[in-house]
Parts: sequence; structure tokens; C-alpha cells
Amino acid sequence: MAAAALAGNEVVQEDGINNYHYWTQVVPIKNEQGAVIAGMAVSQNITRQKQAEHRFRTMFEHSPDAIFILDSATTLIEDCNEVACRMNGYTREELIGQPIKILN
Repeated sequence: MAAAALAGNEVVQEDGINNYHYWTQVVPIKNEQGAVIAGMAVSQNITRQKQAEHRFRTMFEHSPDAIFILDSATTLIEDCNEVACRMNGYTREELIGQPIKILN
């Protein structure tokens, strides 16, 4: 990653190390002429976020209830679980991007 920054490229990466998850961004630092003179890295421990995402995804996928996730501004379906698909006779691909009002 450091080599990429020194070559003038920004790199964003997520890594898992020993049950911990990190988000890292590496950017080039340039002088007034635009030449790369250094690189800077920022890393954040995102383990708790990843654990929460896993718990949510597990509940979402295994719930006995139909669940829809909507865009709050447009009310378009952003995601739905398999129960919602079966109850409404659509595939997930058919439902995503549709307005919620297409359902009964």
C-alpha cells in the first residue's frame, strides 16, 4: 500500500487480522509542484461494525417475517429477505429498485 501512495495513488482497503477488521486509507502527499514527497496512512478498527453487520444480516436472512429495506426519500426497495419475496411472488432481483407501492 505504501508503494502505491509513493507512486501517486490512493488506496482504500479492508483487512481481517486475527479476528479484527481494519479499514485503511493510504494517500500520497504532494508538494506545490505536484510531486509526491511522502505517503500518509490512516487505519481504523472496524471490528464492532463488522460484528453488528453480521448480526443484522443473520437476523435479516433468517427472520420468519417479511423484511423490506427502503430508501427513505424515494420509498424504492433497496433490499428484502427471502420471506418477503415468497410472500409477494417476486425474486429479490425483481423487487430491488421497485417502489413499495407495487405490493399489496
